[in-house]
Amino acid sequence: MNIYEVSQIEKAIEESVDPETGEIDEELVKDLIHAQTRSIEQVEKLCKYVKHLENFVSNAKEEKARINDLQKKAENRMASVKSYMLPYIQEIHGGKFDAGTFKVSTRKS
Repeated sequence: MNIYEVSQIEKAIEESVDPETGEIDEELVKDLIHAQTRSIEQVEKLCKYVKHLENFVSNAKEEKARINDLQKKAENRMASVKSYMLPYIQEIHGGKFDAGTFKVSTRKS
């Protein structure tokens, strides 16, 4: 059963009411009670799932902020190291320097 079957069963009960006596089919009433109970359980499960997704989104945002912070720090360190090397390479080596597997050069932009 799904949460939408309650309204279908209610409609079936309304249609099955005996116009003279007003009696209702007991089996339909039992089905309605069962469907309402199941729909409450399903809605509760769906609410729990929504809460889980909300927590996931919140955690993802926090993790994204943490990673962005790490990236910013790494970019700042990189810029700091480059600015530390720049005067040495420009003044002492004339803008070009071989450092093992790396070739470092500077240019005016």
